[in-house]
Amino acid sequence: MSDFIIQGIGFLGLVFFVVSYQIRSNRALFLCQLLGCIVFSIQLYLLGAYTGAIGLLINILRNLLLLKINDWQWIKSKLTLSPSWFCCWL
Repeated sequence: MSDFIIQGIGFLGLVFFVVSYQIRSNRALFLCQLLGCIVFSIQLYLLGAYTGAIGLLINILRNLLLLKINDWQWIKSKLTLSPSWFCCWL
C-alpha cells in the first residue's frame, strides 16, 4: 500500500482526536476517541509498527468499557478501575 494512503489514514485518525476535544458529551467523546484509536491502530499495523498497534488496542478496550460504564455494573468495580492490576501481568 502506498505510503501516502497510510499517512492519509493517520491524518483521519488525527481529525477524530481533534474533533473529540470539541465535544461536550462524554459518550460522544469516548466514541470519537475510540474511532481515532481504531484508525491509528490500522495505520500503525500497515506501517509495520505492531507494538504501537497493540498499545492502541488497549486504549480501544478502555474506550469500549467507558462507553458501557452505565450499562454494565461490573465495569465500576475496583478491579477494573485500577490500572495496577495490569502491571502485575507485565
